[in-house]
Amino acid sequence: LQCAIPVFEGLLPKRHNRILLDLLFELATWHGLAKLRLHTESTLRSLDHSTTRLGAILRKFKSTVCEEYDTQNLPSEEAARGRRKAAATAKKPPNKMGQTPTSQKKTKARSFKKRYFNLDTYKLHSLGDYVKAIKRFGTTDNTSTQTGELEHRRPKRFYPRVHKGKHVKGISVHQRRERILHKIKLRNSETGNSQEKLCNNHKNSAPTIPFEEAEDLPFTNPQLHHHMSSDTRHKVDIVRWVGDHEDDPAMMNFIPKLKNHLLSQLLGHENSEAETEFTSEEQNTVTILNNRIYSHKVLRINYTTYDMRRKQDSLNPRTHADIMVLSQEPKTREDGTPEHPYWYARIIGIFHAHVLHTGPNSRTSEPQHMEFLWVRWFGLDQEHPSGWRTKCLHRVGFVDGENEAAFGFVNPEQVIRAVHLMPAFHHGRGTSNLKPSIARPLTEKDEDWVYYYVGMFADRDAVMRFRGGGVGHKSTREATDRFLQDRDVLDLRDDEHPEMETHSDSDDNNDDKEGNSSAGGDENQEEWTDEDDEEEGDYGYGGLSEEESGEETNGSDSDSPDSEADDELGPEDGEGVENEVELLGYSNL
Repeated sequence: LQCAIPVFEGLLPKRHNRILLDLLFELATWHGLAKLRLHTESTLRSLDHSTTRLGAILRKFKSTVCEEYDTQNLPSEEAARGRRKAAATAKKPPNKMGQTPTSQKKTKARSFKKRYFNLDTYKLHSLGDYVKAIKRFGTTDNTSTQTGELEHRRPKRFYPRVHKGKHVKGISVHQRRERILHKIKLRNSETGNSQEKLCNNHKNSAPTIPFEEAEDLPFTNPQLHHHMSSDTRHKVDIVRWVGDHEDDPAMMNFIPKLKNHLLSQLLGHENSEAETEFTSEEQNTVTILNNRIYSHKVLRINYTTYDMRRKQDSLNPRTHADIMVLSQEPKTREDGTPEHPYWYARIIGIFHAHVLHTGPNSRTSEPQHMEFLWVRWFGLDQEHPSGWRTKCLHRVGFVDGENEAAFGFVNPEQVIRAVHLMPAFHHGRGTSNLKPSIARPLTEKDEDWVYYYVGMFADRDAVMRFRGGGVGHKSTREATDRFLQDRDVLDLRDDEHPEMETHSDSDDNNDDKEGNSSAGGDENQEEWTDEDDEEEGDYGYGGLSEEESGEETNGSDSDSPDSEADDELGPEDGEGVENEVELLGYSNL
């Protein structure tokens, strides 16, 4: 569900496309609210209303869309069905005529089996009970048995490949070999002189640090907003660097823009994202020592989640480069509607520099360690209806490359957290009026996607940042409360009269009075557990069921809005490749 909307957009005719996208959006909304680890009365009412809307859109989808299409088994599914039938037939004994099943007269070929969208399942039937279950037993992460069940699969993954009499040793050997092969793969350089030369040229000029370079960061204080290495190995002479790329639009006025940004930080201007224009005399009061800035591989952002926990995002210009900051636009537009509270940018480079500030406004005569991000800005598509009321994801695109505001600098202190931006595949690719530039990764081949959708359902915290009302979002609450006005009619009506709820709790109270006074409760009471089979990505076990079944299936992304399980730190997080000897405590004999 996290990525489904951009993928399905435009696949069906227009009259069906809107219904399908509304269904996917409502499914993601319901799933995001149902899996919250901290609920309020407001979020429970929203979940209740989402359940009502989801039931209506599911019925509309079946009656309007499904009836128009003749859905059948895929050829691979039909072939598997035939093999199962043949295997079952072969096991039958001979008939009275002495004929074996294989020698009997063959029947005529049948057409593929038809498939229908079925609403009569317990999974859909139980959706309406979630709100009452959460009120009675707590949030769904407390009642799910999935954690233990999935953890039990971990040692079984290698079991089919090993000697059954010595499976413990065999599993250990397989795990060790997998790590060694991974290390070998990382060490292998790309073949081909032309490609290697192209990559080397890009590495020498790119503002990012190559994959194979390690930049270890120690554990950070979770109370700090961010952490960037102070390493000085990867230095850049900005005068020479700008001269080498004088035809690159991304480098236009690079040094004046950088000095404007540094002055904004030095003078304590609050809105340092909105670059303040300083005169050339004021810019000359800023001196970057040795004309050097120092490039880094990763920036780690610590933030407080909606449920008052501390989390960390690892930002890397090569892999996880998209960020969100608070907008400096007015709170409302000319038509009176709330302005979008966020600005979005893609990190091109992570830098620090030693800066000396002189002149009457200088606060110290000593060089200062200053950190900054070089970014490429996105602009919000104002013509695209988006939000909770319209059931559309917010859509952004790169600012025109010929616009001087397309590139700029951001103080890491202003970064809220990483953001999930998904290409709008239906709208294709373009250049954004940007010539070949080092601002693009080499893999993009000098093109950009025309639009990107903002992943509002990337995880639980993202859902609340785009909904508003997150308990832990104190620093952004004033801005994100604008989203509370962008609600469905059903939500707005209930907010005006919160005492009116779709599902009354009177039945629950009666149950408590009549049959729940004993310690054990009613022995026939339904056990409230969450058995969602499509949630494996929550714990990093996506795809295990396919491996165990031995059937070929198409891989899919996790539907969970909280695929937040932290993977082990690797090279893309600034860490070096694991040392096998240090990891195991011994080396090969």
